[in-house]
Amino acid sequence: MDDLQITLELICELLSKVSFELSARLKQRLNLALIQRGLAPLDERRYNCRKFSDFLQTQLADKIILQRPDSSGDIRVSIKRETTPPRTWSSPGEQRSEQDRAIIFRSDVWQAFINPDGTRKRYFNRLTHQVLHFVEGCGDSYQQKLEDRPGDYLGIEWVPVATHKQWMAGFLDLIQLSDAERGPLQVLIDSDYSSNLNAAFTKALGAREQEWRKMRTLKINQWIQAWTVKNNVSMDDLIMRSFDREQASTPSIPATREPDQVMTPRDQATRLLGLMSDDEIIKIAIPALLGSVLSRSQL
Repeated sequence: MDDLQITLELICELLSKVSFELSARLKQRLNLALIQRGLAPLDERRYNCRKFSDFLQTQLADKIILQRPDSSGDIRVSIKRETTPPRTWSSPGEQRSEQDRAIIFRSDVWQAFINPDGTRKRYFNRLTHQVLHFVEGCGDSYQQKLEDRPGDYLGIEWVPVATHKQWMAGFLDLIQLSDAERGPLQVLIDSDYSSNLNAAFTKALGAREQEWRKMRTLKINQWIQAWTVKNNVSMDDLIMRSFDREQASTPSIPATREPDQVMTPRDQATRLLGLMSDDEIIKIAIPALLGSVLSRSQL
């Protein structure tokens, strides 16, 4: 079953459980359900639709009802009860076909694309499929290999820091946190990005952690796949073999809170401080706290 069909059936199932749903809320619930199934959030523009309501009208006009408000307010979406479809997609516990399984890139490939250090150089060897990942000017043997046969190598376009931050902010928009819940997380997004900062952001999400991990993985996978298409690189040269996948598999982290909850701001702050090094506390946490205290003292 393709992604569009899954999306349409998910919409119908979500609507079958309520008398109606506001358009914005329906899209939020849909995107979270797609992420939980290892799929990317819906982008209406892929289907030549400017708005979510246009997508609904185009794809599901025979199955749903759109009620536009007389003045202000969001569109109400409800399902025609006689058309509620049966659920046909695989549940998370069912065996998925090989083509539907999540792409797992080699660790060296993954790190070359996501490492945020701008001083590092990253290249892919078209012949051996190896990755050269080194700091420029350090006299590394990898740099010598590049200089000896520059024609064999293709530059890797790594994910910019600004893009990492956009993904983080986009996830917070998706789950629609209150200002109090979002505050500590936004402080992290506004700080200097690093792998440690992303780890702290992830842990501070509490029960939402796994949803963010799935969304981030999807975004990175899409970024790498776009690079392969642009540079005519085979995906088979970047992914892990079946044997390597079994060796690298890790158990999922059990949720400790209800799925629709985020840690309280005080819990987030305590957990973040425990994850930070002394240097990160000095550079990130203390300036943020002082700025907040000083701003309140001037009111």
